[in-house]
Amino acid sequence: MTTERLLPSRLHHTAFAVRDLERTRRFYVDLIGLPLIATYCERSHMGGVERDYCHCFFGLEDGGAPAFFGWANAADTELFTEKGPMSPFTHVAFNRTDQTQAGIRDRLQTRLQTRHKRPISLSLSQTGP
Repeated sequence: MTTERLLPSRLHHTAFAVRDLERTRRFYVDLIGLPLIATYCERSHMGGVERDYCHCFFGLEDGGAPAFFGWANAADTELFTEKGPMSPFTHVAFNRTDQTQAGIRDRLQTRLQTRHKRPISLSLSQTGP
């Protein structure tokens, strides 16, 4: 019998509850450039109530997938999404090449300039391993 600990081979997916699933989809597809690989809409019995929700999965090169949940009912959205100010410690970070980073920066720069009708200075973090 082996005592060696085997680590998981990769992250399969993460899951986050969001207030606006369509806005989240536009961000990850249009700006970050991830493909939408699956969307499931379901009705589940949770907490004594039938709840309608969808979850979207966005593809990564290694097969992993950040996933996001959105609810049809505003009360469910309030119940299941994070309250209070956004924490800088709750985030998703992707490994990327400099070319991928430049493409994301260019799409975001274009979107911001279109929205604000003026040049915008933008800096994306390059920290971490």
